[in-house]
Amino acid sequence: MNKKILFSSLLLLIAGNVFATVSASVDRSQIALGQSFTLTINLPDSNDTPNLDVLKSNFEIYGTSTSSQTNIINGKVNSQNTLTVNLIPKNPGKQLIPAIKVGNDATAPISIEVSEGDSNNKVADAKDSAVYLEASVGKQSLYVGVPFLYTVKLYFNVSLSNLSMEPLNIDGAQIEAQGKPIQYQSNENGKTYQVVEQRFMVTPNKSGKLTIPPAKIRGAIADNDNNSFFPMMANKPFMANSKPVNLEVKAVPANIAINQWFPAKNVKATDSWSISSDTLKVGEPLTHTISLEALGVPATSIPELEINNPAEVNAYPDKAQSSTNSNNGELTGTKTFKIAYIPTKAGTLSFPTITIKWWDITADTLKTVTIPAKTYTVTADPTTPANQNLSASQISSANNTGNSEKTVTKIKPENPLWKYLTFLFAGLWLITLGFMLKLSRKRKISNPQQSSTDISVVDFASNKSINITTLKEACNSKNISATCNALINWAQAFSDKKIYTISDINSVIFHEKLANLIQKLNSATYNDEKFDNFDSIPELIKSIESRIKKPIKKNTLGELYPK
Repeated sequence: MNKKILFSSLLLLIAGNVFATVSASVDRSQIALGQSFTLTINLPDSNDTPNLDVLKSNFEIYGTSTSSQTNIINGKVNSQNTLTVNLIPKNPGKQLIPAIKVGNDATAPISIEVSEGDSNNKVADAKDSAVYLEASVGKQSLYVGVPFLYTVKLYFNVSLSNLSMEPLNIDGAQIEAQGKPIQYQSNENGKTYQVVEQRFMVTPNKSGKLTIPPAKIRGAIADNDNNSFFPMMANKPFMANSKPVNLEVKAVPANIAINQWFPAKNVKATDSWSISSDTLKVGEPLTHTISLEALGVPATSIPELEINNPAEVNAYPDKAQSSTNSNNGELTGTKTFKIAYIPTKAGTLSFPTITIKWWDITADTLKTVTIPAKTYTVTADPTTPANQNLSASQISSANNTGNSEKTVTKIKPENPLWKYLTFLFAGLWLITLGFMLKLSRKRKISNPQQSSTDISVVDFASNKSINITTLKEACNSKNISATCNALINWAQAFSDKKIYTISDINSVIFHEKLANLIQKLNSATYNDEKFDNFDSIPELIKSIESRIKKPIKKNTLGELYPK
């Protein structure tokens, strides 16, 4: 029994000696969330480096520094090494600084208390503090695919340095910084603060609850310690946190089709005609230009126009031209439509009023803008034979009257030479067409990789290596939001033009199967419909990538005619 007691005492003595060789302490044990504190580790006669990895789960390690002191007493040299660690707690409540290994030794655990701090999206004593952070969103109804502004403001009335903001990752949305941070002054509670403001554009890609996590900005505060011989060494680290922002994202209203969904803060419609006169001639070209400007959304949110054209004209619509601009973090999308008309009949030509429905996301209601009606008087061209402008019955009736020569321009007898020339030109055209077809077949045989025509690349930035690992992971997890984000990031590598939604992918890479897939993803995202095509997506993307290793030359003549 005495041997056991003696052995236990020896173990306790050894253990005590182990923990006595290194020690640790904190400058304070009561800390507010976002504030820093100092952990000091004393390393007597030790050159070992402490392992700080155990701190990373509950604390941010802002910085470390070391110092060494050597004393000579009675000829005996004694050195003392000190490691100082600046820490910022990640979570409120009781937190434990665990034992830190130093070679074969270890420090004793230390317990601290971390308070919540202020509850108004700010840190510590909020507007009574020297540094605090605010985060806010604009007041508007939020819808899937409609970007909104998220603003982060850092207030401070002390000298700061080394400011940096942690990246924001939002589940169910894309976020993009808008321009560079701006700085100005603001008076809060009788105090003058410097303000650094950064704006972000957030685009939700699914309906339901959306949470923006706390924004976090870290830096250093210059400590005006008069007792400090080296003021630069007196900087204290800090981390300012905002509270998370909880939002509700609405789906597209049930009574509106996806292809007619036009959300915006405001919409302006303007139009012009290429001929200011109210009179036209048969065969004289006329162009109608319509421009839609939508505030608060990109140009991709503006739908195509549905126009009912009069029967007395041939219509030739041009491809719509789109652009998106950003001013002070506010998007403005513009889309311009041009339609060329050729009048085919004399008389009155009436273009009806065009009504465009759009959803006001500020007032949360359906509104309309209109393009006014236009009427022209179409006259026959004197140089054109009259029977080209009249119906067959009118020509027959006119020829049976005694005064037919006064009302109908007679057709001159046909010259047989024109008939022969017509056959000759037709034959030459057929020979040329056959030669071109034969040449085209030879090119396809010699270069089979370029024979596919079901993909058109509009804006190919460069030959880039596309990694679809993220896309596979999103598809395997059957996460629609993550899949949409992965597809957007994949397509973005092929274009310098910014892609906001998966619908924008069609303007960069068009493939029939991909377009159908995007339509199904939109239906699942906007209308909460079931989507079960995850397994086919990675193989489809691989197939598309194999065909767009080089940009495909577009046929510039093809855009002159409606598709």
